[in-house]
Amino acid sequence: GGGWAGPFWNTKTGAYDMTPIPDWRLLVEKAKKAKAITHATADVVRHGDKFHYSRRMTPNIIHEPELEAMGKVAAAYCIYTLPDGTRDFVVMSATEIEKVRKSSKAKDAGPWVDWTEEMMKKTVVKRTMKLFEGASVELTALLDADNAVLGIDLTPPEPITMPKAIEASTAEESKNPPSADNQTLPSNLATMAGSGLNPLEAAIAHLGTINATP
Repeated sequence: GGGWAGPFWNTKTGAYDMTPIPDWRLLVEKAKKAKAITHATADVVRHGDKFHYSRRMTPNIIHEPELEAMGKVAAAYCIYTLPDGTRDFVVMSATEIEKVRKSSKAKDAGPWVDWTEEMMKKTVVKRTMKLFEGASVELTALLDADNAVLGIDLTPPEPITMPKAIEASTAEESKNPPSADNQTLPSNLATMAGSGLNPLEAAIAHLGTINATP
């Protein structure tokens, strides 16, 4: 396994910095060293090749390349073997791979331009190796470093905050809003919102304050 030197524009120096980018064989080597797999290989499928795969009780993949086929790449796949001898595979369409390419800051330079098919193989191998992330410190570090170099944002989205249940008494009060005479405390609502309550909680607390006004 090895890698490429990828040119990345340095805005501070006004020149390209050559940054090492691991190739797919190095990812496989690290996974084998971690004893997560015993073997893995990858290839691309062109329009005109005979290609079929099924995900039934026994996964099966058939690829018979057409030697004279010069069509565009339709997909890429990675076949891997587990320590117990079980074989499985991961397939990615050209459309899926293109989405990955577009997310990279190196999409218009370096290996994505000079070694496009190798990068397509690497993309599907990388997705495969994510199955074994954590098998070794080296493999995890290599995957993380590659993501950092290529500029792929894998930051998980902010968790969704579930709304809090409204107390039955407050819900009942909301059905019977107070009279106009009691609606004279807008400053209370602003104070509550400034105290850290979210708008819904501040509004509910405000309704309770109004209701308690003699």
